[in-house]
Amino acid sequence: MKVTFNPAKVKAVSATSGIDQAKVTWTKVKNATGYEVYCSTTEKKGFKKVATVKGGSVTSVDLKDLKSGTYYFKVKALAKAGKKTLKSDYSKASEAVKVWTLTWSDEFNGNSLDTNNWSFEKGQTGWGSAEYTLYTTDGSNCKLADGNLVIIPRIQYNKETKKFNASSATSARINTKGKKEFTYGKIEIRAKASKAIGTWSAGWMLGADCDTNIWPKCGEIDIMEGMSGGVPQAIHCEYFNNQATAPGGNKNYDTGLTQAKAAEDFHTYTALWNETSIEFSVDGKRVGLYDPSKYKEDIREKCWPFNHDFFLNLDCTIGGNATGLYYFTKPYDATGWTVVKEDGNIQTLEDYFYIDYVRVYQ
Repeated sequence: MKVTFNPAKVKAVSATSGIDQAKVTWTKVKNATGYEVYCSTTEKKGFKKVATVKGGSVTSVDLKDLKSGTYYFKVKALAKAGKKTLKSDYSKASEAVKVWTLTWSDEFNGNSLDTNNWSFEKGQTGWGSAEYTLYTTDGSNCKLADGNLVIIPRIQYNKETKKFNASSATSARINTKGKKEFTYGKIEIRAKASKAIGTWSAGWMLGADCDTNIWPKCGEIDIMEGMSGGVPQAIHCEYFNNQATAPGGNKNYDTGLTQAKAAEDFHTYTALWNETSIEFSVDGKRVGLYDPSKYKEDIREKCWPFNHDFFLNLDCTIGGNATGLYYFTKPYDATGWTVVKEDGNIQTLEDYFYIDYVRVYQ
């Protein structure tokens, strides 16, 4: 009499989501020679094989051909009996994981800014967050080079008076308002901040209803900000914002980077935004979670204006209330600035905010 035993069931199957893929792990089964990995959009049926693994107890499953959504994973153990391959029963399903797919991006690989995506925004000195900067719309403070968008803050310095000319400060601010607007998603900005003292590099989102639902009621999501006071990620709403009158104060999350570190190399800044929360991370490391459900019901409405379309903004200002309005009235300090022109006593200085890409996954 010949008796054949199938391999034991696989235990402890888990999965974590990524961009267009999931990482699936499980506990090894004794004498198993391999494993088959299955996935489904429902927990109890419809499982289809997506990977075969020889030995090991982990695999990355390519999900590029699947639609965005929630997926469950099961695993079967394999063993050889002569020429036959024996399979265990299905393991229990993993917990649900979210699969993200790229829905829009700008990789900045062309020769000029794509105006189907972006518009220049004009702003006068003292506008916005009280920055000194005049935002130009002619492209003189913005270029595409080596696969990057480069935003160029520029200012003049008088060697005779030993003062910066704050009224000469120019830069660029661009946005996707009315062109590319999003509700929920995983938003990534890979960027290298400006290193010059007094500058403020930023990649952020603003509620698309901002013209009628005036800030901070429209909501703001700061995905990255690089400035002398640090490199935070933050949200702004009626209850939490950077004004002295905000009932809840600020809601900033410290990335652990300094402006100098953020300017040394590129980092990937991410906001994972869904119906109930916003999670911030840098280079895949979680920085903080904004979850309004923990606040009292009577203030929750003022905490969550993040349930409608938002548009993207990229800019690098000079001065502003986050860099210190006093900066350019102090004695000369050109740390990080590059002198690009001299005309008598007048020096023209500039620096550079590099953006490799902006990507939205949903």
